[in-house]
Amino acid sequence: MYTIISNKGNLIMNKVWSDTEKQFIKDHAHDMKDKELLEELSQKTSRKITLQGIRKQRRKIGIVKKRGRGLCEILLGENNDDIKST
Repeated sequence: MYTIISNKGNLIMNKVWSDTEKQFIKDHAHDMKDKELLEELSQKTSRKITLQGIRKQRRKIGIVKKRGRGLCEILLGENNDDIKST
């Protein structure tokens, strides 16, 4: 399913993420970098997914990764006080 968004007269089509795709991000965000999630999901779904799209979905789900290069720690909880690391 797609949603159509108008951007200054231009039509942009956005793919609506399936529950399976969202669940994959939930299950693997703690042990995979966003780029790895992107590659795996792109291969599984046979569609082009952008790094920005992965990050946006992960944040919508409520998963915030700790800042820093190559870190796979996830900040959990309402105030992101708890840390889950791999």
